[in-house]
Amino acid sequence: MKKYFILLLITLVLFSCGQDYNSQSNDVGQYSQSPIDRSTAEGQRLHLVYRSMQSQCFSCHGSWSSYITSSQWVNAGLVVRGNPNTSKLVYRLKNMGGNMPPDPSSQISDDDYSAYLNWINNL
Repeated sequence: MKKYFILLLITLVLFSCGQDYNSQSNDVGQYSQSPIDRSTAEGQRLHLVYRSMQSQCFSCHGSWSSYITSSQWVNAGLVVRGNPNTSKLVYRLKNMGGNMPPDPSSQISDDDYSAYLNWINNL
């Protein structure tokens, strides 16, 4: 009986470790692979930005998660190719009225901000 209990316990531990989210905290998919095609340098730059947005932006700006190509960001009017200074996305991140996200303890890092600028500058 003791052997079966240990075997059951081991089985439960092994199968419970395959989940990429905490089902009790509404973060389904937060740690999953991003849908961004990373086969190009542009895709790799967008992937870095997208990962930052997954943790910092999508909880409030959920519709942005559907933009998985640079062209979609441009067509939505949030990004101006090659010009982060006139891109609404950058303005929302670091603007005169306050930085996003609004909670100062969760604002994007300087490295993440640089990734946004690099991505847009190289479009």
